[in-house]
Amino acid sequence: MPRSKMQSGYMELEGKSYIFTYDGELLQLVPKEQSSIKPYDFLANKNIHLEVLEGTTIGFENIFFLNCFLKVNRSGYIAKPSGFVCFDGNERCFDTITFKGGIIDYFYRPNHIIDEKNTCYNYFSGGGGEIKLRPFDEISKECEVEVDGKKANLVLSVTLPGEPINMQVDYNLGKPKSILKLCFEEKIDVTYFRTIYMWIYNLMTFVNFRKNIRIGEISLGKINDKGKNAPIAYTHIIDLDKEDIVDIDQIIGYYFVFDHINDLIQIVNKKDLNLLFIPKNLKSGKYVTPESYMICCTSFESVFNYVFPNAKTEYSQKANEVKEEFLQFIEKKDEEYKGADSKKRKEFKKYADMIKLLDFGLGEKFEHCQTKFDKLTVSYRNRVLMKFGLRQEEINDMPNKFAKMRNLLMHSSLEEMEDIHVYAYTLARVYIYIMIMKQAKIEDNLIIQAIDLIL
Repeated sequence: MPRSKMQSGYMELEGKSYIFTYDGELLQLVPKEQSSIKPYDFLANKNIHLEVLEGTTIGFENIFFLNCFLKVNRSGYIAKPSGFVCFDGNERCFDTITFKGGIIDYFYRPNHIIDEKNTCYNYFSGGGGEIKLRPFDEISKECEVEVDGKKANLVLSVTLPGEPINMQVDYNLGKPKSILKLCFEEKIDVTYFRTIYMWIYNLMTFVNFRKNIRIGEISLGKINDKGKNAPIAYTHIIDLDKEDIVDIDQIIGYYFVFDHINDLIQIVNKKDLNLLFIPKNLKSGKYVTPESYMICCTSFESVFNYVFPNAKTEYSQKANEVKEEFLQFIEKKDEEYKGADSKKRKEFKKYADMIKLLDFGLGEKFEHCQTKFDKLTVSYRNRVLMKFGLRQEEINDMPNKFAKMRNLLMHSSLEEMEDIHVYAYTLARVYIYIMIMKQAKIEDNLIIQAIDLIL
C-alpha cells in the first residue's frame, strides 16, 4: 500500500461518528452528520486522553493514532498524536516489527553487506571496480530476547531498498540499510506498539548517550503460510526534534553488547530505574548545570541501589557504631526534655530521622564505586584529568564534595561549581554506565572500550 503521512477517514468516539483529517502533525475530528452538531457541544464534550485512537481511512485501511490528547474544538476535537500505525485492510495484530535505517545504521553498520574477499578495485585502469554483496542470511545476527515479557527473536542484518514501484524522493537504489527486527512468538495487538517502540528506543539512547536520536523507518509484518515475513502496516512517528549522528564512532555498537543484549534491554527498561541522566542532545551532554548535576546524582543513586542492594549492610562497622552513638544520645535528650520542652524534643527527633538516612549516603556510594571500578576507569581518568589542574587532596576528598554539592543544590544554593565538582559529575556518569553494563554481564575489556567511545 502507498505510504502517506496525510490521512483522512472516519471513526467512532464517545458514541458519535466523526470525519477525521490528519496533515502529518495535527489531527482534526468533526461530526459526520450535520444534524448531530449541537450549539453547545463544546460544553457537553470533554477532553480525552487515548493511548490508541482507531479509525478507518478513505482507502478502507485500519489506522491507529498514538498517544492522543484530544481537546474539545467546538463540536469536534483536535489533537497532536505521536504518530500513527496504518494497516493494510482490517488487520490490527502483527508478528514482526522492523526498525530500518536511522540509529540502527550506526548500531549495526551497513558495511557488513560488503563481501570484502570477492570485492575488487582497479586503481590503474580508469578506477573501476566490482563490489560483491553478501546474502542476507550470511550477515544476520540473531538472539532470543524478551520485550515487556513477550518472547521474541531479535535479528540484526542489512538489506537493500526494494524495487522502486512507488518512487520516493529520497529513494536510493544502491544504499543499503541496517535493520533490527523482532519476531514474536505470539501475535501482538497494536495497543502494544508504543511499548515495544519505547523498549528499543531506550536501548538505543543508552548505547548512544543522547535522547534525540532518529529511530528510522518502522514497519509491521506477519508470518505467512510460507514462513516469510509479509509487510502489513507502515508507521508515521513524529520526530521533529530528532537528529542524525554526527560522529559515527561515538556509539556503543552491537559488537560490545550483542551477546548480552537481552540482559541489557531488561535493565534499561526497568520502570523503577532512573536513567534521566542521559542528555537530550549532543550539546547538552557536554555541559554541566545545576539541573543536570541533580539529575545525575539521582540517577547514580537509583542505579547504585539496584546493582548493590547489600552495600548498605556491608558498609564500615565504625560508621554504624558512630550512627548508633548519636541516636542513643538523642534518645537520652528526648527523655530529658519529656514534659519540659516539647519544641526541643521535636528538633531532636528531626535530627534522629536525618541520621537514620545517613548511614550510607551519596558520598559513600561514590567512594564504593571508586574502589570497585578503579581499574575500569584508569584510561578515562587519565584522559579527563588532563583538562583539570586538580590537587591530590582535592581528588581524595571528591566523594564528600560530590555529595555536598548535591545537598547545597537541594537547598537552592547557587554556589559556583569548581573543577572537582565537574570531574566528579563526569565520573558519576561513567560509574552509571559501568554498573549497568556489569549488571548485564558485559566483559570488562569491552566496558573499558565502550566508555572511551561515548563519554
